Amino acid sequence: MTRKPEPGTIQKSAAEEDIPVSFEEEPEEPPPVRQSRSTMPVPVPLDAETMAPPAGKTEILERFPQSSTKVAVEPIREISEVSEMSEVSTASKPLERRRERAPSATDEKCGRYRLCFELASGGMANLFLARQGGPFGFDKLVALKRIHSHLHTEKDFVDMFLDEARVAAQLTHPNVCSVIDFGEASGTYFLAMDYLFGEPLSNVRHALFDDRALLSRSLSVTLRMVADAAEGLHAAHELRDPQGVLLNVVHRDVCPQNLFVTYDGNTKVVDFGIAKARGRLHKTATGVLKGHLAYMAPEQFATNDVDRRTDVWGLGVVLWELVTGVRLFTPTTNVAKAVMSIMSGSIRPPSEVRPDLPEEIDAVVMGALTRTPQDRYPTARELGRAIERFIHAFCEPLGLADMAEWMESTFAEERALKLALVRQARSVRF
Repeated sequence: MTRKPEPGTIQKSAAEEDIPVSFEEEPEEPPPVRQSRSTMPVPVPLDAETMAPPAGKTEILERFPQSSTKVAVEPIREISEVSEMSEVSTASKPLERRRERAPSATDEKCGRYRLCFELASGGMANLFLARQGGPFGFDKLVALKRIHSHLHTEKDFVDMFLDEARVAAQLTHPNVCSVIDFGEASGTYFLAMDYLFGEPLSNVRHALFDDRALLSRSLSVTLRMVADAAEGLHAAHELRDPQGVLLNVVHRDVCPQNLFVTYDGNTKVVDFGIAKARGRLHKTATGVLKGHLAYMAPEQFATNDVDRRTDVWGLGVVLWELVTGVRLFTPTTNVAKAVMSIMSGSIRPPSEVRPDLPEEIDAVVMGALTRTPQDRYPTARELGRAIERFIHAFCEPLGLADMAEWMESTFAEERALKLALVRQARSVRF
């Protein structure tokens, strides 16, 4: 029998950063609780820096001030990053590069797909680099996410997987990762997506934080990435049913791990696994909250009454970090302090953190980081437009070719490794 921890302690499976969490009202009797560039980076829309927590819910009995709330780490999302544990604050703290898991070769079929490499394994699914073959030499690489077979009969997990497929499949936009197939094979469900040849924005962030000279000359680049991501989010927010009625999609997990920059210079929004939308099969229980903690909006903690402006906040945090070169809310094991920092901690204007920035950027960034949603940019597109105006006034506008050259020069080693992986996958006999 698991011994209940002392009040005020936190139990986790590993040192964790930006942990996907859910908040639930505590019952009267709480139940027991349960560095450098990569050698082979993961070129697909799923963060794979750590393994997900084991099956079962890990409860964290950290109490919030004047509240009976407790926090539970759910095994339904992949853990994002491992970092040194530190107090959450608005202190300026650079990041270090993290070593990613190397893909492992595999040789099995999933429906009409040949699985070539396992790229990541999370609490809900595995992610593979896979090939789709066809007549007359047809050959296409895809990123295939397959739900764990032991979860095939778990309704909540299956419904979440189906919801992700349904929402993402309706989105057709250059700044959103496309879902191209969904099916059932070998006793479980799978989701096939475009194979993205590039880097998650978390890797871009690490590169900028590691190299201050690169950061100082890359303002136009980072602004272009966020502006493109804003357009992808706006497309999701504007998604409508066949009758033209808004589906009210909210991504709810906008963070560097869920934005992806391809080597041809395009930025895409990925992973709608916990997106909120009208008509979802999976219903989040009242009081439950999911997402990456450091990028959650204040209203998610206060009421969980979210709309598109919640995603604007998350993208605003990403923008603040990319232009300043430091974290806005640093990692912690103390969830209560993390929430209090997001709810009421000081947010310094970017030009105060990085004096070489034009002061005019402060209004652009801080307009996304007002704690009252009504005072925030009303749409992601409006944030993107504010960025565009700043670029044209103070920076050199960049096209896709410029962005591609920046990505290829910054990630030359990673690109070569991934290109070798692609060639190896294409050489596997179908």
